Amino acid sequence: TETASFDGSNDYVITNDPISDGNWNPAANLGTTIMIWYRKHSDHNGTIWAANDDNTDKVADIICLSNGKIRGRAGVGVNYSYVQSASTISNNVWHCAMLSLDSFSGSKGTTYRVQLYCDNGGAPAWQSDPQQSNGALGTVAFNIENPPWTLGSLAGGSSNFDGDIALVVKANIAFGASADDKMNAWLDATHAKMGL
Repeated sequence: TETASFDGSNDYVITNDPISDGNWNPAANLGTTIMIWYRKHSDHNGTIWAANDDNTDKVADIICLSNGKIRGRAGVGVNYSYVQSASTISNNVWHCAMLSLDSFSGSKGTTYRVQLYCDNGGAPAWQSDPQQSNGALGTVAFNIENPPWTLGSLAGGSSNFDGDIALVVKANIAFGASADDKMNAWLDATHAKMGL
């Protein structure tokens, strides 16, 4: 399969109009899931995928951390909710991460949900222990705008990814723990088709 390689320094791909015309609400209708196959070369702080205007106006992203884990997050500016992998992700091995974004409303208002599905170097699973930066968990609405989407860095060319990306899929539906069979079937099918 064809892959895009990023050197962790100045390589990235940007698209300025990924969501046709108008603004993108990750939680609208059935939500959104971003599925991505990646292979990191080192433990570093680097952006695998992002939808944001710049480093201070985030909509959503999937990033590598210097401690070897990955994190999925969404929100507005410095106010966001996130989930990270429970353990480190091995280097130089293909992995799949899925960032699922949606919202649900109840008697106590609307909750905005960020979920991350990844393999942790072992069996794939939904990651627990959601966190937040500023504000109460789940109460920070997702940014609604038409941001550029990037692979390998943030929109301004910072937070560069050191590794390879083979496939990115955007699905107009959010998945959850009840969808493990669907997630695993998708993982198996794409892994086999891509020869990874």
